[in-house]
Amino acid sequence: MKSLVVLFLMFFSFYITAKAGPDTTFTADLNGDGKSDNVSIKVNKDAKIKYGTGIYTLKVNNAVYSDTAYFEESAFLKLVNLDKKDDFKELALIYWTDPEQNCDLFRYDGKSIIKIGSLSTMSDEFEFPGNGTVKTSRWIGFWSAEAVCNYDESSKTFKAKYKDEYNLVITPYEGNAINVKEPFELLKKHEDNADVSAKVNTGAKINILKAVITGKCVSNEEYPDSNLYWYYIKTNTGDSGWIRLKDFQEKVEGIPWAG
Repeated sequence: MKSLVVLFLMFFSFYITAKAGPDTTFTADLNGDGKSDNVSIKVNKDAKIKYGTGIYTLKVNNAVYSDTAYFEESAFLKLVNLDKKDDFKELALIYWTDPEQNCDLFRYDGKSIIKIGSLSTMSDEFEFPGNGTVKTSRWIGFWSAEAVCNYDESSKTFKAKYKDEYNLVITPYEGNAINVKEPFELLKKHEDNADVSAKVNTGAKINILKAVITGKCVSNEEYPDSNLYWYYIKTNTGDSGWIRLKDFQEKVEGIPWAG
């Protein structure tokens, strides 16, 4: 019985240390000195502020960091390890501000709490592989583009790096096909001056197989950047080619738009 109690306490301690609500306390060695640091965070929702939901106060031992809170109970504090090569473990304050999830990262150097950067994403998770990067993703209407955010120590910022090309698996609404309502042309390359590879006629069914979201393109108010991304499409008759989203999104039905 005693061993079961010990196991329960170990599990409970790990859970609180790894992930805890906005008003909580736990202990962890944050700066690699072999000593446990007392960590706490509390939100004052009665604070008189112009914006936000209150003031949060993050404490590590005697060090204090306060800022405007833009979250309710959905926020939590998580212990992470940004870079396994150094002695530090970081505190990640994760919270939602519609429609994005945000992450503010803090480091305790033994004396002060230092905010080392912020990230935001329209996905459900931030991953910390321990190599100085953060894996995340960006929601793009009907699919999610994974990215690796590299940390720059000098500027205390993260910069997202996306793939040159993504392979897609798009599941239409209720398993139905993506149907063509109006004809459009596909190109041999993801370039505006490329030769036409095929003409897609009304009544055809298509699969969206690839996406290219990098590269320079002209943007304006009518067509935001995401509408200028290139997609590789294959039809039920075997034709295939590239086309910008703006040139076919209103000419088909069945794309599983969300968000």
